Amino acid sequence: MKLPSARPPRRLLLPASICAVAAIALCAPAAEAVVPGGNGRIAYMGLIDLGIFTIDPDGGQRKRVTDGFDVGPSWSPDGNRIAFVDAIQGDVWTMKAGGGDKRRLTQNGSSFEPSWSPNGKRIVFVKGGGGDPEIFTMRADGSGRSRVTDNDAADFDPDWSPTGKRIVFARARHGDNPDLFKVDPDGTNTQRITNTDARYEVTPAWSPSGRKIAFASGRGGEDEEIYAMRSDGSNRKRLTENDYVDSDPAWSPSGGKLAFFAKDSIWRMKARGGKGHLIARDAAWPDWRAR
Repeated sequence: MKLPSARPPRRLLLPASICAVAAIALCAPAAEAVVPGGNGRIAYMGLIDLGIFTIDPDGGQRKRVTDGFDVGPSWSPDGNRIAFVDAIQGDVWTMKAGGGDKRRLTQNGSSFEPSWSPNGKRIVFVKGGGGDPEIFTMRADGSGRSRVTDNDAADFDPDWSPTGKRIVFARARHGDNPDLFKVDPDGTNTQRITNTDARYEVTPAWSPSGRKIAFASGRGGEDEEIYAMRSDGSNRKRLTENDYVDSDPAWSPSGGKLAFFAKDSIWRMKARGGKGHLIARDAAWPDWRAR
């Protein structure tokens, strides 16, 4: 599929070993239930000043937590650790939220896009190399690896539901645009929840209540916009409408706001859409801490 020229760096900034398998993948909703938790902090990757950073949602108290070409930060549910990908090595690591105590979880050179289970015991991730990328889970220490998907399609962008019972992800069969699917963590009960042949859907993110999924949708040669829908795929609503690539939505702990990527920066907006507020420049791939 032809990707927009302004495609965000979620996949384009990964090393060749990862990009080779990932490149093929490449209106207000109802009020969201409030989930306990504070404003949290947002983790993101720097685009010019490389590394993983954390920042308050208002753009204050920016802190560097890694120095290397590290991408894809994902907060553990308790906020104590961050999973990420060393984009030079192409492997998943975890570290303390403030940096330090780095632990390498994979050693195959083609693992990316980690996301924690809600109880913090397992991590879902994508493994490429030697074929189409597939979805796996592993324990938080890297042991107990289990395959979730096994087919001739590219499966990527996984995100674990707040109940722990489902994983949402994007799937692209060769020559087709990606659509969104859900699957049980043991690989059973796969369900397609979008079916828009003329568009592609990527970067899904469950709301804290589990009732909604935010995602990016685009058309080849055009920009992407942020949408939200019910977790069964119904009641699709467009949240952004502009001339930029808007992608990688991440929910606030309360479910009332979304952080997202646009114009080489991280922004926030109300979960029903509306004006965006700048959080960090030269930044991408946000993840909002749950507490």
